[in-house]
Amino acid sequence: MVLASKVERRVEDEVLLLSRSFDAPPALVFRLWAEPEHRVRWWGPSGMGPTRCEVDFRVGGVWRVTMARADGFEHPVHGVFTEIDEPRRLCFTYINDFDGHRMLVEMDFEAEGEGTRMHFRQAPFLSVGERDGHGYGWTSTLSILASYVRKVRDAGGVVVGQPRQPGDY
Repeated sequence: MVLASKVERRVEDEVLLLSRSFDAPPALVFRLWAEPEHRVRWWGPSGMGPTRCEVDFRVGGVWRVTMARADGFEHPVHGVFTEIDEPRRLCFTYINDFDGHRMLVEMDFEAEGEGTRMHFRQAPFLSVGERDGHGYGWTSTLSILASYVRKVRDAGGVVVGQPRQPGDY
């Protein structure tokens, strides 16, 4: 008797789902995704800061971000905006330059009291490990965004602070 080893690939293994609250209305949270002068102040997980940030915020527009650590390691990513329904929905492709794999990020912003609830979906991942790595990265990034959202809200909507640097929180 020969037993075959088969790995079953499940759709849920290919999908990252996150939900996050922010202490500002959807219009402000959405704007912080749209404007590169804000993005450079929150984009990237803890320990990595953006050394390049280009945003052509329109459907069909390209975005590019290179995140870097203090040791010089760089992680470039890019994509194209596929849907912009301000301030309710934002979608874009997400391509890691190292492997060229194309994913779709979908975000829905809904009012939650005086704040915002953001529902985040990214797929398809090539492996559970990749999905979980992105889960860590996005969870960290969204925590930094949540802190920045409060600062911008309290400052009346203007850019606050300096751009993040490699190695920053």
